[in-house]
Amino acid sequence: MNKEQLGSIKPLAFNLFAYNAIIINFNSLLVDVKVSVRKENWNLQGKFLADLSGKKKQLLEYYLTSTTIDGSPSKDGLDVIFNLTDDIEFVEEVLANNIKIDKIDLQDYNLLRRNIYSPPTAKKPFCTKIGNKLKVLPITIDEIDITYLRTPKVPNWTYIDYQSRAMFNPLADDFEDLDIPESMFDDVLLSVLEQAGLKLRDRDVMQAINSEQSQDSISENRQ
Repeated sequence: MNKEQLGSIKPLAFNLFAYNAIIINFNSLLVDVKVSVRKENWNLQGKFLADLSGKKKQLLEYYLTSTTIDGSPSKDGLDVIFNLTDDIEFVEEVLANNIKIDKIDLQDYNLLRRNIYSPPTAKKPFCTKIGNKLKVLPITIDEIDITYLRTPKVPNWTYIDYQSRAMFNPLADDFEDLDIPESMFDDVLLSVLEQAGLKLRDRDVMQAINSEQSQDSISENRQ
């Protein structure tokens, strides 16, 4: 890419390009799952190995994570507060003693919170998400099992300086590989090359990437 001496991609820039590419493909998976489910409802999807909807879901499930969290009573003592980790993108399921906790909107939650005639019970609990906290009713619940869709990890291309050149060093303690299903590596590579081509103003690279992306789009959408 640097044949015309337009510059070179530094490790920091590569890390930024790689993370941006991962986020682009992660968001694309969310959209693809929605589109695939709609096609499935229209009987446009195949079965077994031809089940594209199921494949997209499995790729997204790469980011599914489960954990157990302890809670503490709120200041007014009316519900329980659970602090969530920063990597939570979407709460998939919440359980307490193997009983599903229904996740509802804040407005509905506040109505239930004030309901003295038919309040939530341990057999019919409710929760709502506010920022990085989960509020749960009733107050008898002090531990939950949560399954959530996490955000991708930030890649870190570690290196050593060898004769004024950055040489890849995967043995560094802070090395972080690309956090994406292996079958999507090509998509990430194309996105990184596209960003690098823009930075170096390399028209040949941009044309090649656009051609490759067009061919991929045609292949994915052919009947």
